Amino acid sequence: MAPDLSETGTVEYVPVHFMHKSLDFTELVALYAVSDICIVTSTRDGMNLVALEYIAARSGNPGTLILSEFAGTAQSLPGSLLVNPWDTEQVAEAFSTALAMDQSTQESNFCFLHQYVSKHTW
Repeated sequence: MAPDLSETGTVEYVPVHFMHKSLDFTELVALYAVSDICIVTSTRDGMNLVALEYIAARSGNPGTLILSEFAGTAQSLPGSLLVNPWDTEQVAEAFSTALAMDQSTQESNFCFLHQYVSKHTW
């Protein structure tokens, strides 16, 4: 999916940066802070810290979280867009929804996410 989405980009705009490597924590937090959308499509998962870290890093700057319904945090994070990662059409629709989401909806959804993370994590 990432290569297909990247084809829609231009020199000035790259819609997807796909990195298949480990990043140090500083780089990771910096990427979370500038990412408008975080997509977590795990098929089997525990608590999933990626989703929680993304929300914490975006404090004061709303983003959209697309989260696998199989992630341990799925039921705890109202405001995320839940998807079945095996259903690529549903994942693509969630991506489209996230990209088209108006600012007030994005802020409202993110408020729920941030409240949960602020209240229930360290």
